[in-house]
Amino acid sequence: MLNRTSSNFLVHMVYGKGERYMINQEQLYSIALVSTAMILMLTNITGAVPFAYITGWDGNVYVIDTSINNVTAIIPLKDYYGGVAVAPDGTNVYVENNSNKGTVAVINTATNNVTSTVNLKENLIAFEQFIAPISINPTLTIATSASSTSYNVAGQNITYIYTVTNSENVDILGNITITDNRTGQISIPNTNLAPGKSITGTATYIIKQADLDAGSVTNSVYARNNNTNSNIATLTVLASHNSALMVVKSAFPVNYSTIGQTITYIYTVTNSGNVNVNGPINIVDSIITGLISMYNKDLGPEQNTTGLATYTITHNLWKSIEKSSAKCDFFSA
Repeated sequence: MLNRTSSNFLVHMVYGKGERYMINQEQLYSIALVSTAMILMLTNITGAVPFAYITGWDGNVYVIDTSINNVTAIIPLKDYYGGVAVAPDGTNVYVENNSNKGTVAVINTATNNVTSTVNLKENLIAFEQFIAPISINPTLTIATSASSTSYNVAGQNITYIYTVTNSENVDILGNITITDNRTGQISIPNTNLAPGKSITGTATYIIKQADLDAGSVTNSVYARNNNTNSNIATLTVLASHNSALMVVKSAFPVNYSTIGQTITYIYTVTNSGNVNVNGPINIVDSIITGLISMYNKDLGPEQNTTGLATYTITHNLWKSIEKSSAKCDFFSA
């Protein structure tokens, strides 16, 4: 099979009833040199299999392996054929009929068999060839979307959907690799992505606590096929923040009987939200004078900490433990 290049290709010019034709200009890739005896097409393309296709007056096309200079196949066409061209992907060779048939034979390069005939409805004579600067640049375009527009808990799954489009004029052959800074690398199976067509793939990202604390997560992704890279697409998914603390208060002892007796209050503070709470965490109790400082570090979701304070019973014996209340303050960055 012959391989394509990414720049110029030769174009086969023919005449038919006084009119000039360009045979499938965007599809033909390389044309042979014309002489009075035969047409020669050498695959001097980087990476191509070194074969030459030669048409002769005897109605045959001869396939020569140029690495050993031996004929490896003879393709009988019966009529006299002239100009030779090869398709961009190297799968087919096109041979023009110079016997006033107005046809072009299509030869499969893998089997060296004629697979079809193109009827141009004119009597054709190959007379000229030239190199035309026709752009053959495979181009991929990628877009990304997500299964959810927000997240609110560590461990939540975000599924990214990648849509890759062939945005140029040549087929994209082979698997397409997606590289995402969040999900890593995946491969989308692909045989032949035609111009204008799209293919999709998915990958899953698991939300981390750091993503919740940051407030958003942004991915950056691109597609690649052989030496062709797509654009870089980004998508931002926002966090749904809930900053909250819950305090539970207990006392020891639960009863008092004399003035001067000391009551110890125990405060258990739990982070009941979904983001880290930055210290310090302070308790405000209606029966205690001043702030009760109890924790100077970050408190993660569902984590808790405890603190203590004491109160001395005075002559106001009507006061009871049940009449005291407490709340907690925190400072979040």
